[in-house]
Amino acid sequence: LRTHDLPRSELTMYRWIRDTRYALGALRRSPGLVLTVVLTFGLGIGANIAIFSVVNGVLLTPLGFEDSSRVVAIWGASLESSRRPLPAGDFEDIRQRADLLEVTGHWSDSASLTGEHDPVEVTVGWVDVNYFDVLRISALHGRLLAAHDEQSLLLGHEIWRRLYGGDPGIVGQSVLLAGVSFEVVGILPPAPNPNVPSISGDMGAQEVWRLMPTGWYEGSDDRELGWLRLNARLRDDVTIEQARQQLDQIAAAARPPENGDDRPRYWYEVTPALDALVGAVRPTLVALSGAVGFVLLIAALNVAQLLLTRGRGRAAELAVRSALGAGRSDLVRQLVIEAAVLTTIGGVAGALIGGAGVRALLAIAPANLPRLDSISLNTHVALFALAVTALTALVAGIVPALASTRSPGTVLRAQSSTPGRRFRRMSAALVICEVAMSLVLLTGAGLLARSFMGLMAEQPGFEPEQLLTLSITAAGDTGPDRPNPFTPIRRELETIPGVIAVGGTNRLPLGGGLFTGNYATETMGEEAEDKPAVDFRWVTPGFFRAMGTRLVTGRLLVDEDGEDKILVDRQLAEDAWPGEDPLGRQLWTGNLGRNGEWSEVIGVVEPMKHTSVAAGAVPTVFFHAISPPSSRVYFAVRTQGAPQALSAAVLEHVERAAPGATVSQVRTMQALVADANAPWRFALGLMAIFAGVAMSITVVGLYGVVAYSVAQRTQEFGIRVALGASAPSVVRLVLGHTMLTVATGTILGAFGAAALSGLIANLLHNVGGTDPATYAAVVSFMILAGLVGAWRPTRRALRVSPRVALGEK
Repeated sequence: LRTHDLPRSELTMYRWIRDTRYALGALRRSPGLVLTVVLTFGLGIGANIAIFSVVNGVLLTPLGFEDSSRVVAIWGASLESSRRPLPAGDFEDIRQRADLLEVTGHWSDSASLTGEHDPVEVTVGWVDVNYFDVLRISALHGRLLAAHDEQSLLLGHEIWRRLYGGDPGIVGQSVLLAGVSFEVVGILPPAPNPNVPSISGDMGAQEVWRLMPTGWYEGSDDRELGWLRLNARLRDDVTIEQARQQLDQIAAAARPPENGDDRPRYWYEVTPALDALVGAVRPTLVALSGAVGFVLLIAALNVAQLLLTRGRGRAAELAVRSALGAGRSDLVRQLVIEAAVLTTIGGVAGALIGGAGVRALLAIAPANLPRLDSISLNTHVALFALAVTALTALVAGIVPALASTRSPGTVLRAQSSTPGRRFRRMSAALVICEVAMSLVLLTGAGLLARSFMGLMAEQPGFEPEQLLTLSITAAGDTGPDRPNPFTPIRRELETIPGVIAVGGTNRLPLGGGLFTGNYATETMGEEAEDKPAVDFRWVTPGFFRAMGTRLVTGRLLVDEDGEDKILVDRQLAEDAWPGEDPLGRQLWTGNLGRNGEWSEVIGVVEPMKHTSVAAGAVPTVFFHAISPPSSRVYFAVRTQGAPQALSAAVLEHVERAAPGATVSQVRTMQALVADANAPWRFALGLMAIFAGVAMSITVVGLYGVVAYSVAQRTQEFGIRVALGASAPSVVRLVLGHTMLTVATGTILGAFGAAALSGLIANLLHNVGGTDPATYAAVVSFMILAGLVGAWRPTRRALRVSPRVALGEK
């Protein structure tokens, strides 16, 4: 083939094809190198594909609503607390005055649903009439809720399929919800999800939808009881900052600053719906993305070192090709193509590993990780994999290619020592970078481990052992004018052999859900403007004994107590009456008290963690649940032995005490605590895996550098031994250079870890990003890993025979 007659474009193509064929032939002769590189790249690229699939599905994929970037969540916030449900008066203000937004409100509850099937507990979304219009959702069958549809229901798509087999004929028929007849007027589509982000950072789980009575909020001036969740859509050409400014004006008009203080007392948090949904997990996913990025970079550096070693071994070949007329660009292209072929094979392996990794992540991901259904291998993930593979090929190929072709002619002229020193310096630099990045990952894993151990040692305010929990929904409606259906259930459960105590509440600790408001003491008076924030819970007698919550002072509730008797936790008692006896004091709790009257404190209990093990306890008032606030009550049953053993007996006695009641979420409190800790356990587990992979790759790379250095200095070691050098001196010579490399990388890594500690700051609990104990342990481990990587080459140096070494000269 007369290549000089080819057009320039065809000549370039010919050269690339020729070099690719040559690279394939050369790699066939090095199966060990190919296997090592493919496995190294496969792990690095596969881990990045798996994590990016999660990041893409959770953080980057828009919500299913039409123009979802314009949908926002609105919460209340003050100096004492943030992200609070809104009282009806605030909703009314925003509805009337916020003309930059289409605003809607909703509330959730549960009830028993009965049709041509057994009673089933369902979650009920109470919504404003424009709720689905704001989200741009249409009915799949039938129609949406309209004004005055007080006795109409919408069915969610999943429960429609599950209970009614997907039969559109259910539209127009009647069902019983909480014992009351409702007409099914429509079926919602499977997507977009009509649930919007909740305070706990999920999409809720409403299955049935009904109209919220306008009397709950129209004309209301209530500023105390927070129970409404608000969502809104920005009108055309309105920015979120403009909406915030308008809402700030509305909040300031309702609660103006006092005493010349310019700071707002109360404001509204306006958050894009996607951020409201994924904000809590964003730091975890960003940290894990950084971790897998480091793993891939370490893998690329390790492969670069392998190729650099291979290039050094091929110096004579490259020098001959140079002498025959090959330019440096030809040699660089040849070596880069070899690296690209290796990386491409590694990328294919990485895609397979990444697919398996996605399935594994979905299997181990905590159930409260939002948007799990959005995680998949799709076009965006494929493009990311291609980009990562190309970038990795560039990083792993270009450095050794340039280094190996810098002066190939020296091999023909003389065995100069300069290229050897240059090679050792470059290899050491690569290992220093690997050590530094591995230390960053190990430090992150160590900090998360310390944080998780701290979480496990946290006292949640109750004893989760030997505690069974369950949700019970009454067959009919509940209210102040109806008998409490849960009292006979509690008394029936107390008769089960092996049961120590039984109590009910509207929300279990760590179970999510909030009723928020404000309180006032006698000193402050109910007209005080700056009332402190507080959480509300309703409990039955026996609840604190069942939960194992310690009574600090006073007494617990008994059946004879009226609604004017309350308990408070120790945190509220210390805030409201510092250094004083809280027993017998009067507390005003707004509309949740006895129709706005004052309530008497009869006891103080230890604070309980309501929302998260990591979050601090929120001051809480516990009301006597004479009239439960909803048709669902959560029961806690303390047992003498294993709580699971009594599950069947508990269900049997519930059916006996309240025929038609539905029971769900039967689980131990230990399982609930484990679920609450799941996000930290998930992050720690993955970070530990990534750090372990990175550490293994680094140790292998360190071993390669030391082994090559020993092989290059065989003659020197032989001469030293012949002249009387002792074994310890040879060991010091080898290990000294090795540990200097490790120490340099460790110092750089420590600074890097301190600089990047902010990436995981939100994941840490009672541990600083520069925790000395963690850094000391990680540095010690890294030094030990350096010794392990250098041990075998050092022993090889000790076995060098002076006769053989001198004979090689």
